[in-house]
Amino acid sequence: MKFRDLHGGASGHKGWLASGMLLFSSLLSAEVITSYVLYGQNTSGDATPMARVIVDGVDQSCPALLSAHGSPITTHARINPDPAHFPITVCEALYPFDQALQVANSQVTLPVVDKKIKTVAVFGDTGCKPSHQDCSAQSSNWPFPGLIKAAAGKDPDVVLHMGDYNYSGTPGTITINGVGPVSVYDAGDNTTQGMCRIPGARYGQNSAGSQQPDSWVHWQADFFSAAQPLFSLSPWIFARGNHELCSRAGPGWFYLLDPNSALLGQYQQQLNCPSADNPTPDVLSAPYVIDLSGLNVAVLDSANACDAGSLFVNSYENQLALMNQLIRNAGQDEATWVQTHRPLWGVDQLDDNGNCGSDPGKYCMINQTLQRAMNSQPLDATVRLIMSGHMHRFQVADFKSAKHPDQFVIGNSGVRLSGMHPKTTQKLIIDGHQATVMGLDQFGFMAFSLQKHNQWQGEVLDSQSNALLTCDSEHKPICTKPD
Repeated sequence: MKFRDLHGGASGHKGWLASGMLLFSSLLSAEVITSYVLYGQNTSGDATPMARVIVDGVDQSCPALLSAHGSPITTHARINPDPAHFPITVCEALYPFDQALQVANSQVTLPVVDKKIKTVAVFGDTGCKPSHQDCSAQSSNWPFPGLIKAAAGKDPDVVLHMGDYNYSGTPGTITINGVGPVSVYDAGDNTTQGMCRIPGARYGQNSAGSQQPDSWVHWQADFFSAAQPLFSLSPWIFARGNHELCSRAGPGWFYLLDPNSALLGQYQQQLNCPSADNPTPDVLSAPYVIDLSGLNVAVLDSANACDAGSLFVNSYENQLALMNQLIRNAGQDEATWVQTHRPLWGVDQLDDNGNCGSDPGKYCMINQTLQRAMNSQPLDATVRLIMSGHMHRFQVADFKSAKHPDQFVIGNSGVRLSGMHPKTTQKLIIDGHQATVMGLDQFGFMAFSLQKHNQWQGEVLDSQSNALLTCDSEHKPICTKPD
């Protein structure tokens, strides 16, 4: 059970008050909007929590973090990619295990970060499309705020997000210098099957003359306001989705959620999106592994992995090779889950443009780029689960072989659902292995409880904490509907 001791004993309480009063009097009164803790991997390979504090206004003084057990912790400003559209200051600091801190000059508290992981909450594709959904917090067809509150009731030790945080600010077409609509580069998602590039120029929201650049207002509306109840309870591990490509909400991603930071050690630094007219405007973040007591989480940036083509296959071969090496360097006593936006084996409906995978039949298998990369760089044997989003539904590919990792798609946590495929449970051959594939076309998130010997139990829950599916690593099929 986690507890939050902001006071400690009598002497600790007095010390905390004294340091707090000093800082309160010395800091500017800029509003602290929110704060959260995310995991990164330092240069020694250790899982490293970091606090981020978002302050209203550009170039504001960064508030300290107050502790009952030691001196205040100084936070440092990250580099703002676009002050005109991000009128905020993002501050960060390394964050300790096993104690809760408070942001000076505010009532904002941060969570206890436990070294031992027992419970995990998983979300994916949480943003809202205002063209198809009512994006108010009370809306029944944008469930993310309600799902966050339900997850907060579970008090998870860590939260995994599969990417695509910002839909309201990432339209598929934009206007550039009054001309439009112009298609935004999206790594093949908005092109004919088999093509990974838009013919001609690589247009994006942040191109010169764009009238719809990435901006804080959409990030706040789609993610930060709704996620607040979990920020004070749990640390997060964030994956990058295709809506966070540099042609879309990439500037905000690298400023707000990407874990790369100079705080993590030598040769580490904050990443940013190159200019849209740069000859190489894409950024593929290096994989990293969060080695926790109870679970290893390997994070792969698949934002640029084309679903139905071969763009960046060589790059992803290198990414997988590096990820496998990092997994081998991590704790071998723990099972590994791969966290990545695009599914390695996602079953989709065969569309009018032809089969998007190598398996015959009426279904296609995504992601083809990653599958081709895995031909030369297969996943490390310790990988037991693949956690993804991208497809706006819940799906599990339950492989008959216990030695093959099962694939979960958790893309049903906010954005409008896109139907369930296959519509009924199917037995399919995927990657040369027999698998049972089932899905769910209801909004939800996953809550996992880790068991002994790398086993786990899980539930797909709705915003009222009702179990839509129950899942168990020791059962076949792995997920079933509750009685």
